[in-house]
Amino acid sequence: MLTRFHPLVAEWFSKKFGQPSPPQSGGWPVIASGAHTLILAPTGTGKTLSAFLWELNELIVSGSEEPLANAVHLVYISPLKALNNDIQRNLDQPLSELRERFAAAGKQFPEIRVGVRTGDTTPAARARMLRKSPRILITTPESLNIMLTSLRGRGMFSNVRAVIVDEIHAIAGTKRGAHLALTLERLDTLVGRTPQRIGLSATQRPLSEIARYLGGCEPGIGEGEPVFREVQIVDCGMTKKMHISVESPVADLGNVGGSVWPAVAPLVLRHIQASNTTLVFVNNRAQAERIAARVNALAAVELLRATAAEGATASEFVVMAASDPANVYNLPLELVDRDPLSRPRGSGSLLVMRGGRVAIAVEGRGRRHTVAEWVAAEDVVVAKKVLVEHLRGERGARYFLQ
Repeated sequence: MLTRFHPLVAEWFSKKFGQPSPPQSGGWPVIASGAHTLILAPTGTGKTLSAFLWELNELIVSGSEEPLANAVHLVYISPLKALNNDIQRNLDQPLSELRERFAAAGKQFPEIRVGVRTGDTTPAARARMLRKSPRILITTPESLNIMLTSLRGRGMFSNVRAVIVDEIHAIAGTKRGAHLALTLERLDTLVGRTPQRIGLSATQRPLSEIARYLGGCEPGIGEGEPVFREVQIVDCGMTKKMHISVESPVADLGNVGGSVWPAVAPLVLRHIQASNTTLVFVNNRAQAERIAARVNALAAVELLRATAAEGATASEFVVMAASDPANVYNLPLELVDRDPLSRPRGSGSLLVMRGGRVAIAVEGRGRRHTVAEWVAAEDVVVAKKVLVEHLRGERGARYFLQ
């Protein structure tokens, strides 16, 4: 499949990554055909690059022949606003490396601007975006709808060729998802055709229903029923071994003697000392700082660093976690389940996603430990049952539940 890319793009990929991962080798031919595509692949297997690289290649090829229009050509939508800046950074680096490679070869490289538009975007940045449109727009469902319904904003979208919907499982079947479906149809009407739709997720099930949601439908002929658009499914639900355990820091959660935190710290320290890298998820900044201070005091050395969402992006956190023994991360509310065991619906997916981030490599193995802070024993049983039922739906998945 790499032979279909621009030679310099294929050379860059081979030098940087070697062989394509399964979602890339399976997804690129389908995306290149122009078909609507739904990709299921575990976290850390390169599914985001599988969606982006062919579209980047098309922009490079088109921009080498003639200047790209001052308009949005590719829209990336994520329901998680906190991840959008990370996506921009992950695009800026390949674009910079490709630009250098083209310059060294004496080839022209088009100007491919990447912009982020969310509720946090400043008025000045929004105005600049209207004057000089990004060729790749990273946004949220709500911000996209606002732009499409504004007289000046909708003018940027006349050249859209593809839309990438990441973390599609988080919105399918919800009110936000219904709102996004209407927004995508509005975009189709504005463009005059249906841009290619690419959906990505690590935990989407059932695939057939998610595919119907992604593709949407065409109006029926006359009084006929609407016809769902065809969506090609790339199922890379690969085997990713994970050890999962649910542990209690005290013998009796009904009698913790004031605070459970003094008992949590030794438990966390034990896992840090037994592992190469440890990610500790908590619900707010105060808890992040508290657990870091307690663990470091026990170890008499700074083993754990508190990283709050306000101070670092998710990608910065992953880099820090790779170089430090451990990190405790205060996830934004849309990324964290504040009380997962007492709200079983969807908890299995969240646990799997968090475990996947521990082994964020194609062949990585994660070890996931859930510390029950105050929930009753029957809640732990329910959570285990939900997790087992979720994992049984993963094709070929093998997990170890203690």
